[in-house]
Amino acid sequence: MNLKLPSRKKIWEWIRRYAPQELVALLFALYAANMLRPLFLDGRFSWSKIAAAYVVTVADAIAYYGYALVRELLIHRHNHARGIRAFALAFRDVVLEYSAADTIDTVVTRPFFMFWAPRLVGSINLGIIIGQVLAGATFYLMVVPAYEWRKRHIK
Repeated sequence: MNLKLPSRKKIWEWIRRYAPQELVALLFALYAANMLRPLFLDGRFSWSKIAAAYVVTVADAIAYYGYALVRELLIHRHNHARGIRAFALAFRDVVLEYSAADTIDTVVTRPFFMFWAPRLVGSINLGIIIGQVLAGATFYLMVVPAYEWRKRHIK
């Protein structure tokens, strides 16, 4: 199999596409984590810490997919789709692009990093940022190929 590295133009396309929604998701995750600060900083292991990691993951997901859905809705409206049709097309595109990666990310990867990163670095904010970066890298290894497939096959 011959793997080709993506062009600089392609990389910038992905950065422009995903960086704004990552920033919004990071802000939501930091807010949620700081609301649950006592659970994260308590040195003992407990189920409530795991639950807190999932709450941060859910806050992240709401912001991330909310942004993605609005972006796709605006694209379809720009292409003259209106109302329910525009929403249905936007929803379809978000599901095709993200659903497989999101299942793994939401259930396993992101909670794992949100649980362990703050503990390993000793700082909730730095830990959440590191967790986001590590989870995001794993996530985009699956999302980017799905996005490229969708661009080629779904109009």
